[in-house]
Amino acid sequence: MGLEPESNNIQYPSSISADGTHFVFDEQMRGDSTIYMVPLRGERRVTSLIATMFDERNSQLSGDDRWIACQSNESGRDEVYVRPFPGVDGGRSQVSTGGGRQPLWAPNSRELSDVDPDGRIVAVPIQLSPGFSAGSPRAIVDRPLVLGLTGIPGRMYDVSRDGQRFLIIKAGGDGDQPAPSPQIVVVQNWFQELKRLAPTN
Repeated sequence: MGLEPESNNIQYPSSISADGTHFVFDEQMRGDSTIYMVPLRGERRVTSLIATMFDERNSQLSGDDRWIACQSNESGRDEVYVRPFPGVDGGRSQVSTGGGRQPLWAPNSRELSDVDPDGRIVAVPIQLSPGFSAGSPRAIVDRPLVLGLTGIPGRMYDVSRDGQRFLIIKAGGDGDQPAPSPQIVVVQNWFQELKRLAPTN
């Protein structure tokens, strides 16, 4: 898209507005992350959306394009916060209560999910009228399912368009330990080895 300015930092996409007019991405720097926005129509000038001295990442726009959720470590641990969009300075509400990351809006914007410190997905009911308010979180599953590593950008789960099903990366291996990564074995000079093992004579 020819975005400016160019950066040597890690940048990764996080959300596109439902009306297709804005693209939101996170830039990961040493010690923190910043959330940027760029319009997809007209002059595509990158602007800083949420930039503080803390680590804000994994931003997600609500389905009605009125709110943006992200995780921030400003309290000393990752929690999920919601701000109005695009006027992010118009207020801020904490949604998670015991730690949270990787927020995800339900398609109808009436529920916000996140991953708790134990790797479980929890859902929080959201009320948008007359003002924003969050209800009590409830665990969708009663055991850890998500490899929600804090150092990995992006979400490890998603929700279907009808809001009825989750697609989840499940922890493998023994207990909470992930399964070993697959290995690739490279065999050099395999044709000569094949001729040695299966001579044609």
